[in-house]
Amino acid sequence: RRLEVEAIVKEFKRGFIPTSYDEDIAKTLLTKLMYNLCLNPLGAILGGSYGELASNKFATNLMSKMAQEAVDCIRAGLKIETWNSGDDYVYGELLPKLIPLTAAHHSSMIQDIRSGRKTEIRYLNGAIVDLANKKNLRAPVNETIVDLIKSLEGNSAIRSADG
Repeated sequence: RRLEVEAIVKEFKRGFIPTSYDEDIAKTLLTKLMYNLCLNPLGAILGGSYGELASNKFATNLMSKMAQEAVDCIRAGLKIETWNSGDDYVYGELLPKLIPLTAAHHSSMIQDIRSGRKTEIRYLNGAIVDLANKKNLRAPVNETIVDLIKSLEGNSAIRSADG
């Protein structure tokens, strides 16, 4: 199977389509999930860039709590070992390795809210809440984040005040 995928990747590259093969796609997808669930909603709620969020100890504390709930749910629900803890992800990977590359970026979620569009919160933090519920776990920080974003999605007064 791997050889088939590698052959497809080679053909795509031959056609100048940037493509790669990832042996550990689950870890790659979970890293993307963790990045987005920590940064997108806080960027939308607080209105700061990713670098500004990373330099705010209260925001990083929230990130760590959201990440811890996610790590617990991923272990219990998907049986995938990821990071040792939320702190391990936030302070060992997100802040030192990923934020420097995207420090000036702003969350697309805030643009969705300001434009009156639904956000992807249901598929980020909401997925962690759903997984927690299925495994009789709790994810109160992620649940609160979902509620805050859903409140912003439905509040036209906030949208008009922002833009």
